Amino acid sequence: MKIDGDLCIECGICEPECAWYAIEVNPKYEISVGDSPFMVKGVNVRINYTACVDDFSCMDVCPTGAIYDSAAAPPVTPGTGDGGAGAGTPAPAAPQITVNLTGKAKCINSLLTEKGNSFVEKLLDKFTGKTEFNVYLSSKDRIFNSKNQEINGTTRFDKTYGLISIDISTSRVDAAAALEGARIILHEYIHAEMYRKLETLNKNDIDASNFREVYETYGNQHTSMANLYLTSMAEALKDFHQNALKDDYQKYIDNFGVAPGDDFYKALAWGGLKEGDVNEWNKLSEAEKAAINTTVGSKMGWLSRTAPCN
Repeated sequence: MKIDGDLCIECGICEPECAWYAIEVNPKYEISVGDSPFMVKGVNVRINYTACVDDFSCMDVCPTGAIYDSAAAPPVTPGTGDGGAGAGTPAPAAPQITVNLTGKAKCINSLLTEKGNSFVEKLLDKFTGKTEFNVYLSSKDRIFNSKNQEINGTTRFDKTYGLISIDISTSRVDAAAALEGARIILHEYIHAEMYRKLETLNKNDIDASNFREVYETYGNQHTSMANLYLTSMAEALKDFHQNALKDDYQKYIDNFGVAPGDDFYKALAWGGLKEGDVNEWNKLSEAEKAAINTTVGSKMGWLSRTAPCN
């Protein structure tokens, strides 16, 4: 196995896939080139050839085609080959969602995938069929924004490789109710879906074309999410609570004497959208904002923090 330094983006997907522990990403030593172990110059990814058995598991999961069989010809990098600039850029064999989440976040994500309502199913299906993009989910201990404020998660788009990366905060998800953890992950999936629509090159994708036209009205992803996805997110959380977190749903009824209403799920859906310059939130009266905050604050504490996975 070898690594093409021009294609590797150091995403880290390959490292946990290797059962032989032959790959290290971002190793804490000086980059070098040698016979064994071997590191590609300019890339902080090392393949230890004394451990590597060439089972191709790392090559199969690499989203950019940077890992290749050393017995074969190396991949063609952007700007080379017979087709002109970019013509030889390798595409992933099967665009997909690659999950490298851990612990509670991994459990909740699997439940969303298996038991999400039609909105969630359609959302995820966009990345498992014919698409230009791969989505890579990973767990990070703590995540901070550009203002050094701790946040629940973040979603980024790499235009060069068509890779949408989602990071989920382990500390935030572990401290939250399982239902809130589902909202955190769903929130980031919606960011990924918006990137897909905004960045697609497929001119026949009417859904994406219509979205781009509407998106220009709102100007940023959080305002667009509040306008276009809030109701769908609330309905998805309600369905998820009833069908994937059944014990938790019953616990709510036992505590409050009634089933949670639509106002509860809509208030929950506002999470992650209240901070910053989100027009729809700013348009609400102070009484409406207080009601939303009170609804979540007074009831979320009764919900279970344990996700029901074996």
